[in-house]
Amino acid sequence: RYVFFKKFEHLILHNPLGSIGMESLYMPGYLRYISTHFEAFQAANASFQPKNTSNPYEPFPEEGFSNLTHLLGNKNDNFPCSEMTYEEARWNESTCVEGKWYPPKCHPSSGDCKELYLVSPVWSGGWFEGLIKNLELDFHIVYLGEEGLKDHIEELYQQKRGYIHYWWEPEVLMVRLDLVRMTLPTYSDECNSKLDPDPAFSGIDCESNSQNLFKVINKELAAKEPDLYNLWAQFTITNKNQVEMMRTVNSEAGGLGNFSVFEAACHWLQTTNVDWSSWINIVDAAEEGEAESADGEDLKMELLLVIMGLCATVLALITLITYKILFHQRTQVTEFRASIQGPPGVGSTGYFLFTDIQDSTSLWERNKNDMYKAIQLHHSCVRTLLKKNQGYEMGTQGDAFLCVFHSVDDALRFAISLQLSLLTIDWPLQLVNDINEIMATRQQEIAKMEAESSHLRLTNQPKHGHGHPSCESSVGGKRRDKLWYGLRVRVAVHCGEVTSMQEISGRIVYSGKPVDETKHIIDAVVSGGQVVCSEVALSTASETLLADVCPLHLGRWEMEDPPRQLELVSLTPCSLVARHHHFLPLKSIKQINPAAYQSPQANELATLISCSVVSLQVMEVELTLAVSKAASAHSGSKRLGTSSISASGNSVSDLSLVNKHLLPVFQEVMEASILKYGGYVAETWHGFYLVAFHNPLAAITWAINVQKELMVAAWQPLILQLDSCCEMLASSAPEGRHPFVFRGPRLKMGLAWGGLQSVGLHETTGRAAYYGPTVNLANRLKAAASGGQVLIATPPEDNFKTKSFIQSQIPNASCFDLGLLQMKDVLGMKHILQVQLQELSHRPFPSLS
Repeated sequence: RYVFFKKFEHLILHNPLGSIGMESLYMPGYLRYISTHFEAFQAANASFQPKNTSNPYEPFPEEGFSNLTHLLGNKNDNFPCSEMTYEEARWNESTCVEGKWYPPKCHPSSGDCKELYLVSPVWSGGWFEGLIKNLELDFHIVYLGEEGLKDHIEELYQQKRGYIHYWWEPEVLMVRLDLVRMTLPTYSDECNSKLDPDPAFSGIDCESNSQNLFKVINKELAAKEPDLYNLWAQFTITNKNQVEMMRTVNSEAGGLGNFSVFEAACHWLQTTNVDWSSWINIVDAAEEGEAESADGEDLKMELLLVIMGLCATVLALITLITYKILFHQRTQVTEFRASIQGPPGVGSTGYFLFTDIQDSTSLWERNKNDMYKAIQLHHSCVRTLLKKNQGYEMGTQGDAFLCVFHSVDDALRFAISLQLSLLTIDWPLQLVNDINEIMATRQQEIAKMEAESSHLRLTNQPKHGHGHPSCESSVGGKRRDKLWYGLRVRVAVHCGEVTSMQEISGRIVYSGKPVDETKHIIDAVVSGGQVVCSEVALSTASETLLADVCPLHLGRWEMEDPPRQLELVSLTPCSLVARHHHFLPLKSIKQINPAAYQSPQANELATLISCSVVSLQVMEVELTLAVSKAASAHSGSKRLGTSSISASGNSVSDLSLVNKHLLPVFQEVMEASILKYGGYVAETWHGFYLVAFHNPLAAITWAINVQKELMVAAWQPLILQLDSCCEMLASSAPEGRHPFVFRGPRLKMGLAWGGLQSVGLHETTGRAAYYGPTVNLANRLKAAASGGQVLIATPPEDNFKTKSFIQSQIPNASCFDLGLLQMKDVLGMKHILQVQLQELSHRPFPSLS
């Protein structure tokens, strides 16, 4: 769908059709169940028995964990997750055996997890694999292919078996069979932002988002035929209408026969109770006379035929390409929206954008006439793009613009479009020469920056080929093959709540903390042509916007008045990504932690630590129970059971309570500790960190010390009451050692060092992204570790040397030999060492499996 819209957007208009599409997990309607993990999808009670099924019915366990094994069948026919497909999917913490995907919780030999039926290993971007892992559902996946899945569903349905499978709607199978969509935890943008093709790293734990279906019309035709355009604008097709039309397509769908799509649309118009006459504008015969009445009847018949054609087209699109386009692309198309009237108001979030022209003072001194012409061109371009992107001009300071937007997408679309558009302007030639001469004096500084960032693997290919509005009629423009031409404008973007605004000289002017912070950022940017955005603002950008930009993480920076630390990211259009090598470091604010180009480099011997908090889903369940129990006791009502929790709409899978009560303290401890020991955070989300170190001793020292720092953190009593976070005393701790061996959340850690084969940039965060066996080994060790355990792997021949090295260099460390272990996708047996602070050496851990 996305490719279609982008390819033909200059030729078509599109509007919502009036219906939505959805993909989800389904089960046959003859089964009904109640669940404390999911809401029941229709009223049922524990005494309900499914009819004509060979499988016994049992409700979900009352403790709130989902165990769907009693609903699942078994089938050996499958679509194999071949090695090639499996590798492309990058599902590192999973197993592919005989075409079946096993999430980390399931083991092929245990038989504990039954089967769920999906299409192929790369369907839907790994959404449902991540969902299954994060909700800890007790089943593995069998891939049956598109036709195989359909046939298998129908076979099981006829046998009245219990099973669960993937499907989409609207689709004719939903008409033929009584299928019921499972009510999964509600979709949210926050949940969607955690999607990763690798279920091991994906944070998806909610249902898939519904998608608008669209109707389209040729722009030229719409202009020539206003009556037809009016019909197109008025008509709607609902999901119910689609089902009604699908029933007539063929007899297998319970219809009247094998109708063509045109016949099905015609039959639907003849039999439906939809008032389609409201879609057309018929001239009143009493007012216009008999002749015009006849013309009106002719027009009505002509338009009726047009409606039939439109409905047939809609039906054809729905039945033939809905799932192929709607769900495979998954990228949302930005809907047309009305221009925003006025600036953001008090209490809303303002996205502030400030610009500044590099070397403007020097250029004025060199040639006033050319610079005056250039400023007119610059101002015209800026104001054109502000209008196109719904921006509000607060005012100017010299040649700098102070702007505010309602969304970060609008602000960044403006910023990126500005950089591209400035290359297309016919600047005075002498001005261009002056700029080149000034930049030549900084060549030494630029060369140093190029050398520091040369290890980063950058690509100038747009991720999806999106375009941006330009100041010129041609978006392609001229000189787009150049990195620089003409004035170089730096841009800063930041966001915050609007707390103060006033009208001055007919313009709305803002003040307050976010405005001051944006001013600090623009003052710190040295290089023209650079867009610097705060990470807090960038985190709210849409996937569509992010597909057009190439980010580079600049690290955390501290500013004064007001005091604040911000993670900053440099953004360029992907076609100008090589600019990242030329931008000079920020000034006037203090750098707190490394930028991506200061992280461990490709071919460097570096240390990576993969770590994550264990049992976050269990913690959410425990917190839900604890909070509900406290609320019940406070109100004097009777104790709430787990069914009451689910009925109240509090989903245990969205981690809302973990996010509120646990993760803020956890993240504060982790970030302060990583900064202290000189680590670089490559990835972080929901209790997971991937941290890189130049020095292996610093990495080991951080890993063992952060375990203690987490123990002594200021955890809320509510957290320490959880079974997964409770305080545990050492059974025989020597005098002077810490009385606890566990307190708070348990962090498992895998540490690996070696050469980094490849270092790139993460597509959305701009942080250094590491690839190769060292990363894989760190992740495998983390998966093998228990909560609170730090594991290191060495080749068998280096084991003694490594152990002696650690003990000699880190006197307060204890090192334990755990023996040999063969890990998935890791070449050869590895000797495993467990390293801890001596005062935590009494921590009990199960044996490695």
